[in-house]
Amino acid sequence: MTLGHAPIQQGPISSTVSGYWPEIKEIGYKHNLTKAGMLLENAGYTYNNAGVLEKDGHPLQLILLVSSAAEELLKLASILKEQFKTMGVDIKVETKSINTLSNETMSGHYSLYLDGWDWPDSSLMFGLFHSSMLGTTNRSQVNDPELDRILEEMVYTANAETNRKAAYKAQSYIVENAIIIPFYTPTEYSALNNRIKDSSFSLTGNLILFDAYIDTK
Repeated sequence: MTLGHAPIQQGPISSTVSGYWPEIKEIGYKHNLTKAGMLLENAGYTYNNAGVLEKDGHPLQLILLVSSAAEELLKLASILKEQFKTMGVDIKVETKSINTLSNETMSGHYSLYLDGWDWPDSSLMFGLFHSSMLGTTNRSQVNDPELDRILEEMVYTANAETNRKAAYKAQSYIVENAIIIPFYTPTEYSALNNRIKDSSFSLTGNLILFDAYIDTK
Protein backbone atom coordinates (compact mmCIF):
# COMPACT_ATOMS: atom_id res chain seq x y z
CA MET A 1 0.00 0.00 0.00
CA THR A 2 1.01 3.65 0.03
CA LEU A 3 1.75 3.72 3.78
CA GLY A 4 -0.05 6.98 4.36
CA HIS A 5 1.65 8.87 1.54
CA ALA A 6 -1.23 8.85 -0.94
CA PRO A 7 -3.69 11.77 -0.95
CA ILE A 8 -7.41 11.09 -0.69
CA GLN A 9 -9.09 11.30 -4.08
CA GLN A 10 -12.55 12.87 -4.15
CA GLY A 11 -13.40 12.54 -7.83
CA PRO A 12 -12.95 10.30 -10.88
CA ILE A 13 -9.57 11.80 -11.86
CA SER A 14 -6.60 12.80 -9.71
CA SER A 15 -5.05 16.23 -9.20
CA THR A 16 -2.12 15.29 -11.46
CA VAL A 17 -4.39 14.74 -14.47
CA SER A 18 -4.95 17.46 -17.06
CA GLY A 19 -8.49 18.82 -16.67
CA TYR A 20 -8.71 18.17 -12.91
CA TRP A 21 -11.27 20.34 -11.11
CA PRO A 22 -9.81 21.61 -7.78
CA GLU A 23 -13.25 22.30 -6.27
CA ILE A 24 -14.14 18.60 -6.40
CA LYS A 25 -12.77 18.22 -2.89
CA GLU A 26 -15.58 20.45 -1.62
CA ILE A 27 -18.37 18.18 -2.87
CA GLY A 28 -16.68 14.78 -2.63
CA TYR A 29 -18.02 12.28 -0.10
CA LYS A 30 -16.30 12.05 3.26
CA HIS A 31 -15.93 9.11 5.68
CA ASN A 32 -19.03 9.41 7.87
CA LEU A 33 -20.19 6.22 9.61
CA THR A 34 -23.01 7.99 11.43
CA LYS A 35 -24.58 9.32 8.24
CA ALA A 36 -24.06 6.00 6.49
CA GLY A 37 -25.84 4.21 9.33
CA MET A 38 -28.76 6.64 9.13
CA LEU A 39 -29.12 6.12 5.39
CA LEU A 40 -29.14 2.34 5.82
CA GLU A 41 -31.69 2.61 8.61
CA ASN A 42 -33.89 4.80 6.42
CA ALA A 43 -33.61 2.15 3.70
CA GLY A 44 -35.13 -0.39 6.08
CA TYR A 45 -32.05 -2.19 7.41
CA THR A 46 -31.72 -3.26 11.05
CA TYR A 47 -29.03 -5.11 13.00
CA ASN A 48 -29.53 -8.81 13.74
CA ASN A 49 -28.11 -10.67 16.75
CA ALA A 50 -24.81 -11.15 14.94
CA GLY A 51 -24.40 -7.42 14.42
CA VAL A 52 -24.99 -7.69 10.67
CA LEU A 53 -27.45 -5.43 8.89
CA GLU A 54 -30.41 -7.22 7.38
CA LYS A 55 -33.68 -6.44 5.65
CA ASP A 56 -36.67 -8.78 5.48
CA GLY A 57 -34.51 -11.46 7.07
CA HIS A 58 -31.76 -11.21 4.46
CA PRO A 59 -28.28 -10.08 5.62
CA LEU A 60 -26.60 -7.26 3.72
CA GLN A 61 -23.82 -9.14 1.96
CA LEU A 62 -21.93 -7.81 -1.04
CA ILE A 63 -19.30 -9.43 -3.21
CA LEU A 64 -16.22 -7.38 -4.04
CA LEU A 65 -14.34 -8.46 -7.15
CA VAL A 66 -10.62 -7.77 -7.46
CA SER A 67 -7.82 -9.01 -9.70
CA SER A 68 -5.72 -11.78 -8.16
CA ALA A 69 -2.65 -10.17 -9.78
CA ALA A 70 -3.13 -6.68 -8.27
CA GLU A 71 -1.24 -6.78 -4.98
CA GLU A 72 -2.06 -3.24 -3.88
CA LEU A 73 -5.76 -3.62 -4.69
CA LEU A 74 -5.87 -6.90 -2.77
CA LYS A 75 -4.56 -5.09 0.32
CA LEU A 76 -7.14 -2.35 -0.18
CA ALA A 77 -9.90 -4.94 -0.53
CA SER A 78 -8.90 -6.44 2.83
CA ILE A 79 -9.07 -3.01 4.47
CA LEU A 80 -12.46 -2.28 2.92
CA LYS A 81 -13.80 -5.61 4.16
CA GLU A 82 -12.89 -4.68 7.75
CA GLN A 83 -14.24 -1.14 7.42
CA PHE A 84 -17.58 -2.36 6.09
CA LYS A 85 -17.69 -4.94 8.89
CA THR A 86 -17.76 -2.13 11.48
CA MET A 87 -20.91 -0.92 9.74
CA GLY A 88 -22.51 -4.35 9.88
CA VAL A 89 -22.07 -4.98 6.16
CA ASP A 90 -20.66 -8.36 5.17
CA ILE A 91 -18.21 -8.00 2.29
CA LYS A 92 -16.95 -11.14 0.58
CA VAL A 93 -13.77 -10.57 -1.44
CA GLU A 94 -13.47 -12.68 -4.58
CA THR A 95 -10.20 -12.74 -6.48
CA LYS A 96 -10.23 -13.67 -10.15
CA SER A 97 -7.89 -13.67 -13.12
CA ILE A 98 -7.78 -10.52 -15.22
CA ASN A 99 -9.53 -12.24 -18.16
CA THR A 100 -12.36 -13.61 -16.02
CA LEU A 101 -12.72 -10.31 -14.22
CA SER A 102 -12.83 -8.41 -17.49
CA ASN A 103 -15.65 -10.57 -18.88
CA GLU A 104 -17.76 -10.37 -15.72
CA THR A 105 -17.41 -6.62 -15.21
CA MET A 106 -18.05 -5.79 -18.86
CA SER A 107 -21.35 -7.65 -18.61
CA GLY A 108 -22.28 -5.81 -15.41
CA HIS A 109 -22.92 -8.99 -13.44
CA TYR A 110 -21.32 -7.94 -10.15
CA SER A 111 -22.02 -5.99 -6.96
CA LEU A 112 -18.69 -4.24 -6.31
CA TYR A 113 -15.54 -4.03 -8.38
CA LEU A 114 -12.18 -2.61 -7.32
CA ASP A 115 -9.90 -1.18 -9.98
CA GLY A 116 -7.44 1.62 -10.75
CA TRP A 117 -6.45 3.59 -13.84
CA ASP A 118 -3.51 5.52 -15.26
CA TRP A 119 -4.34 8.20 -17.83
CA PRO A 120 -2.84 11.66 -18.49
CA ASP A 121 -5.98 13.72 -19.15
CA SER A 122 -9.69 14.06 -18.49
CA SER A 123 -10.65 12.00 -21.56
CA LEU A 124 -10.35 9.03 -19.19
CA MET A 125 -13.90 9.84 -18.06
CA PHE A 126 -15.24 9.33 -21.58
CA GLY A 127 -13.85 5.80 -21.67
CA LEU A 128 -15.16 4.96 -18.21
CA PHE A 129 -18.63 6.52 -18.30
CA HIS A 130 -19.88 7.21 -21.84
CA SER A 131 -22.67 4.90 -23.01
CA SER A 132 -20.82 4.10 -26.24
CA MET A 133 -18.24 2.32 -24.08
CA LEU A 134 -20.76 -0.13 -22.59
CA GLY A 135 -19.45 -3.66 -23.01
CA THR A 136 -15.86 -2.42 -22.97
CA THR A 137 -14.40 0.08 -20.51
CA ASN A 138 -17.69 1.39 -19.07
CA ARG A 139 -17.70 -1.13 -16.21
CA SER A 140 -20.14 0.99 -14.16
CA GLN A 141 -22.82 0.31 -16.81
CA VAL A 142 -23.64 4.02 -17.00
CA ASN A 143 -26.15 4.95 -19.69
CA ASP A 144 -26.97 8.56 -18.96
CA PRO A 145 -27.82 10.93 -21.87
CA GLU A 146 -26.97 14.03 -19.83
CA LEU A 147 -23.55 12.68 -18.87
CA ASP A 148 -23.00 11.58 -22.48
CA ARG A 149 -23.67 15.14 -23.62
CA ILE A 150 -21.15 16.59 -21.16
CA LEU A 151 -18.48 14.02 -22.04
CA GLU A 152 -18.96 14.58 -25.77
CA GLU A 153 -18.57 18.31 -25.31
CA MET A 154 -15.39 17.60 -23.39
CA VAL A 155 -13.68 15.40 -26.01
CA TYR A 156 -15.11 16.65 -29.30
CA THR A 157 -14.51 20.39 -28.89
CA ALA A 158 -11.41 22.12 -30.23
CA ASN A 159 -11.74 25.01 -27.80
CA ALA A 160 -9.53 24.54 -24.75
CA GLU A 161 -11.75 26.62 -22.44
CA THR A 162 -14.90 24.73 -23.45
CA ASN A 163 -13.05 21.46 -22.93
CA ARG A 164 -11.91 22.51 -19.47
CA LYS A 165 -15.39 23.62 -18.34
CA ALA A 166 -16.94 20.38 -19.62
CA ALA A 167 -14.30 18.35 -17.78
CA TYR A 168 -15.14 20.21 -14.57
CA LYS A 169 -18.85 19.65 -15.12
CA ALA A 170 -18.31 15.92 -15.78
CA GLN A 171 -16.41 15.48 -12.52
CA SER A 172 -19.13 17.25 -10.58
CA TYR A 173 -21.88 15.18 -12.22
CA ILE A 174 -20.11 11.87 -11.58
CA VAL A 175 -19.56 12.65 -7.89
CA GLU A 176 -23.04 14.07 -7.27
CA ASN A 177 -24.59 10.93 -8.78
CA ALA A 178 -22.21 8.62 -6.89
CA ILE A 179 -21.35 6.66 -10.03
CA ILE A 180 -18.08 5.47 -8.50
CA ILE A 181 -16.42 5.70 -5.09
CA PRO A 182 -12.85 7.00 -5.42
CA PHE A 183 -10.33 6.18 -2.68
CA TYR A 184 -6.86 7.60 -3.13
CA THR A 185 -4.24 8.67 -5.65
CA PRO A 186 -1.25 6.28 -5.56
CA THR A 187 2.06 8.06 -5.00
CA GLU A 188 5.28 6.76 -6.49
CA TYR A 189 8.80 7.97 -5.77
CA SER A 190 11.82 7.78 -8.08
CA ALA A 191 15.25 8.41 -6.61
CA LEU A 192 18.04 9.31 -9.03
CA ASN A 193 21.62 10.39 -8.52
CA ASN A 194 22.16 13.91 -9.85
CA ARG A 195 24.71 12.46 -12.26
CA ILE A 196 21.90 10.78 -14.17
CA LYS A 197 21.04 12.99 -17.14
CA ASP A 198 18.22 13.00 -19.72
CA SER A 199 15.81 10.87 -17.69
CA SER A 200 12.13 11.58 -18.28
CA PHE A 201 8.63 10.50 -17.32
CA SER A 202 5.85 9.00 -19.42
CA LEU A 203 2.37 10.53 -19.60
CA THR A 204 1.29 8.12 -16.88
CA GLY A 205 4.20 8.96 -14.58
CA ASN A 206 6.57 6.06 -15.26
CA LEU A 207 10.29 6.80 -15.11
CA ILE A 208 11.96 6.47 -18.53
CA LEU A 209 15.70 5.83 -18.73
CA PHE A 210 15.88 4.97 -22.43
CA ASP A 211 17.96 8.07 -23.30
CA ALA A 212 19.51 8.52 -19.88
CA TYR A 213 23.25 8.46 -19.24
CA ILE A 214 25.68 8.96 -16.37
CA ASP A 215 27.61 12.21 -16.34
CA THR A 216 31.19 11.22 -15.54
CA LYS A 217 32.57 14.76 -15.45
